[in-house]
Amino acid sequence: MEHLFQGQLVLRTRCLECESFTERREDFQDISVPVLDDEPGSPDDLSEVSPDPKPGPKTLKWAIAQFASVERIVGEDKYFCETCRHYTEAERSLLFDKTPEVITIHLKRFSANSLDLDPYAGLSKVNTPLQTPLTLSLEEWCTRSSAATGQRYRLFAVVMHSGVTISSGHYTSYVRMSDLQDAKLWDGKETGEEEEAEEEEETQAKDERPDYDDGEVSFTRGPRAAASASGKTGGKKKKSSEGAVGLLGGQRSLASCELGADGSKRRKPAGDAAGGARDGAAAAASTSCGEAAERRALNSLREYEGKWLLFDDSEVRLFEEEDFLRACSPDTSSTATPYLLFYRRMPPN
Repeated sequence: MEHLFQGQLVLRTRCLECESFTERREDFQDISVPVLDDEPGSPDDLSEVSPDPKPGPKTLKWAIAQFASVERIVGEDKYFCETCRHYTEAERSLLFDKTPEVITIHLKRFSANSLDLDPYAGLSKVNTPLQTPLTLSLEEWCTRSSAATGQRYRLFAVVMHSGVTISSGHYTSYVRMSDLQDAKLWDGKETGEEEEAEEEEETQAKDERPDYDDGEVSFTRGPRAAASASGKTGGKKKKSSEGAVGLLGGQRSLASCELGADGSKRRKPAGDAAGGARDGAAAAASTSCGEAAERRALNSLREYEGKWLLFDDSEVRLFEEEDFLRACSPDTSSTATPYLLFYRRMPPN
């Protein structure tokens, strides 16, 4: 999880007198960016009619620039510089020092309002559109060491919110199908092998438990020795555990061997060789059919490369990229807006 989603930010404060700076680093799993400018200072500003034309929609690069913008520290908030030994004006900036494989961007779609009778605890939905590119570069907001590595990302998942308030609405998600040429079908063999290994360990642990309270482990005698033991006990039929001899040293008996009267090991008879050959041929044919079906499934799956899947409760629909862009457009629905954006690092060219 840390490798995929966790990065590191550096907060850099630079003194404007001596140009020295200090840095503080902190980890992050996502960043929150605005979709609107700062709210007007007074209600009168809302009623003013500006002669300027209406500005165009904001872009995601603008939003990230607001997140990483340079802040001027002046007045009562002056910065105490350790080099100058007094309070000075300074600039504070936020940069990406380490970027994750997947960067999660949260769009601030809910903002506080000043309405006294607001039934939604002073929070309203911001349906302002924000232009979101399919590819994104973070190089201009990275430190030098971080900018040297690949900082180009591609959009591969979006969480949408449909609704006009924070207390109501509906969430859906889009996911882009990619890198299917490297896809492999999961056949459960690895999990099956792990389960078999666990069962074998459990069986082995049970087998290693002592049959007697004195910790001895028993093995079965050969037929003649068993018969002799039976005679000594009056010919009564005994259980295998009663016809066992304890060995100090804890050596386990071999399940596939028996001990003869002279102590030599004898193998249990093997199965039918012809039957084993038939089983092997059937298994090989089954494996061949399975591999052919797997190839057909993979070829069918690769046809979805670059397409988008919509997940809406129990419904899953397939979209071409053009249809996906149209579905996310504010022209399609003014209340269905992106809420979370997921970008994955692109391989270097």
